[in-house]
Amino acid sequence: MATPIVYKKADIDADPARAEYKTILPAQRSRTPKAPNIHTAKQQTNTHNQPEQNRLGMFPQFHQRNTQLNLADLQHQMCKLILDGKLGLAPVPSPKHVLDVATGTGIWALEYAKNNPQANVIGTDLFTMQPATAAPNVSFVRQDVEKEEWNYPHPFDYIHLRYIVSCFDDAQSVFRKAHAALRPGGYIEIFDLVLHPRYSGDKRGPALDKWCSAVCAAATREGRDLRKAERYKQWLEEIGFVDVVDVEMMLPGNAWSEDDKIKEIGALLVQVQPGPLLTLGTYFGARGLSGVLDGLAPEMMRDMEDESIHLCWPM
Repeated sequence: MATPIVYKKADIDADPARAEYKTILPAQRSRTPKAPNIHTAKQQTNTHNQPEQNRLGMFPQFHQRNTQLNLADLQHQMCKLILDGKLGLAPVPSPKHVLDVATGTGIWALEYAKNNPQANVIGTDLFTMQPATAAPNVSFVRQDVEKEEWNYPHPFDYIHLRYIVSCFDDAQSVFRKAHAALRPGGYIEIFDLVLHPRYSGDKRGPALDKWCSAVCAAATREGRDLRKAERYKQWLEEIGFVDVVDVEMMLPGNAWSEDDKIKEIGALLVQVQPGPLLTLGTYFGARGLSGVLDGLAPEMMRDMEDESIHLCWPM
């Protein structure tokens, strides 16, 4: 259960320094594993394909230019609040080349470029929803990073991914390409969720549990693991990343907490989370759930909003 997770590509010319991070919310658990053996990345050979427009993204509703775009702003605001105003945890000094995979509206890439004027920031996505005018040091590319080759002119210092739980058929292939595209000593950072509601207390959300269980089961039947963030650490170590920092955050699903900061995070998350859950239910509901979710959405939403239910989401 690993988000955010920072992985460092092995630098064969130096003794890689360890990086330690503390968790930021009460009752969280952090884990800094022992350093694995350092080894270099292998180049990958990939078959070129055109982007598949019917593939499921985390927020397909964002691809319609309407008020749903505000959800991207809320998500970004929430993530920054979780990270104490930071855009990421990776200790990248003066990055020159940065890649934001599944950039969505481009809000992270734009802010990172503004804060790091020395960096050239590229945001990639299957869909073009980014602003037409951007900062001079940021650009957006329409690309299927899973199916297409990565032909960038420079190796990257930092590759960032956020909310990619349903973006890829084969996330490991994307991570392998990221490893090949990083300079030695460069970082990849992944901020993702696990679609498994937890509870701080005895009261549960039965409709929410049923919704998530049904959607995850349907996704699994189609080769999609909506809880795969729990395996990112293992996958990236196998690919060759070192100095793994794995932070598990158990975030409030609504504003039930008495702590002001955690309450604010919960108030944002209860606005952000229903969109993806409803979208996933609609997508998989039409693909084999046989009416399991029919009429359940209002109850699921009430469970999420009920502050007497101390809902938590692992991230």
